[in-house]
Amino acid sequence: AKMSSALVEFLDNQAYPGRLEQLGIETNQLLPWLAKVAKMIEAEFVTFKYSNDESPELVPLKKNVQAFVARYMVQKGWLVGEFEAAQLNDIRELIEEGFRRYEKVLEIDIPLYDKLYEEFDDLRKNGRRPLEVYLGRDGVYAWLGRRAQDVARRRIASKNISERGTDGADILAINPKYMVYPRYFRDNLKTEVKQEFLAQEGITKEADPLFYDTGYTGTIPEQIMEIMDFSPEEIEQRIRLLSASADNRRVRGVSANARANIIEYIESNAKLEKSAVGLVIDEKTGKIRSVAEPTDPKEQFYFMMIKQAITRHYWLKEHDRFAQTELTDQALAAK
Repeated sequence: AKMSSALVEFLDNQAYPGRLEQLGIETNQLLPWLAKVAKMIEAEFVTFKYSNDESPELVPLKKNVQAFVARYMVQKGWLVGEFEAAQLNDIRELIEEGFRRYEKVLEIDIPLYDKLYEEFDDLRKNGRRPLEVYLGRDGVYAWLGRRAQDVARRRIASKNISERGTDGADILAINPKYMVYPRYFRDNLKTEVKQEFLAQEGITKEADPLFYDTGYTGTIPEQIMEIMDFSPEEIEQRIRLLSASADNRRVRGVSANARANIIEYIESNAKLEKSAVGLVIDEKTGKIRSVAEPTDPKEQFYFMMIKQAITRHYWLKEHDRFAQTELTDQALAAK
């Protein structure tokens, strides 16, 4: 973390490399290469069409990209020894692909999540307050967007923008839940252990849970609700999938044939971790958690770029929407 921070400082403003040297890094040959990396990032932003989508409350995107590149270099062990041309080419391809994925998620993923959130918000407008549960690992992207909405709405509400409640549009306090419940859990754990795991995660029948996953059949949310003793009819009403053969389980507005060209793309998006291979009791918290190996550094870089695309989009979208609401309220008050 210290190495990454020192690298970001140099990439950001070509500052005196004192912090790198304090960490014992030989900088004579490294600094010219770092200067080239900084120019690569800068050049990408010249053509990146979303680079101006910023907010004073968000860390500038370029600063985050610099941090991701620095983290990647540290993970690869490239701060020791000579920096070679092949490594520079690797970083160039990494940055270009990262921005390509950033733009692609805005094109493909975001419109699907818009439909999902709209369906959940319609329930909230009618007075219901369900617990939205996003199942990992694929569901992490939809959860990131919904959490960004939630945080933005709370932040804006704290600035005295009124909550509309059940009669209008602006629903606050979503509290979306992300939970990893891998097939390993489904197929290998005893019912008692599954019940304990769900209870520690706050997934209870009384919480009125709704479950989101990408697809295709929904066997994992089915099992979770069977453990909680929901009836078959209730189970059918509480599953939302981007791709499903059953119309009632599919997110409203998503076509039945979306799997081939959309869903499989989302399911293959970069992840931070590989599939879970077991579970342990965390010594610090006493909670059950899954065990999984991290993905390779390149995959982690792409995940963080996708995360930026989704969270920044929904933060800015909610900020703009509620800002318009505030202006409307002020105009009405003036009249």
